[in-house]
Amino acid sequence: MSEEVVDAQAYASALNEMRQEKDEYFGSEPDSPIPAEEQANFARLQYYPPSLAYRVQARVIPFEHAETVQMPTTTGHIRPQLRYAELRFSVNGEDLHLTGYLDPHYAEHHHGHEHGVELF
Repeated sequence: MSEEVVDAQAYASALNEMRQEKDEYFGSEPDSPIPAEEQANFARLQYYPPSLAYRVQARVIPFEHAETVQMPTTTGHIRPQLRYAELRFSVNGEDLHLTGYLDPHYAEHHHGHEHGVELF
């Protein structure tokens, strides 16, 4: 896996823009995890400052058999998700891993695209 050189200021700017868009969405949309009656008082989420130390590239190791699980959402709904892959990466020299889930509806309509953005 090649290491990408990233400008810290550009990274922080892009991350802060994404966070602002998320906050605006949470504070105004009907399917926001913030209840409609609380949205008017919602200012923003609390975030840690952007840090390149926590921007990682992960190796995506697909599971031999993707398993569908029923995942609760922040809105109280249950959505089927594919337990798709193990994501392997390191932070501060420590090897870590997470499970990557894939929305089956998204996968059906974006087949063949690079992994990464659609995994969460």
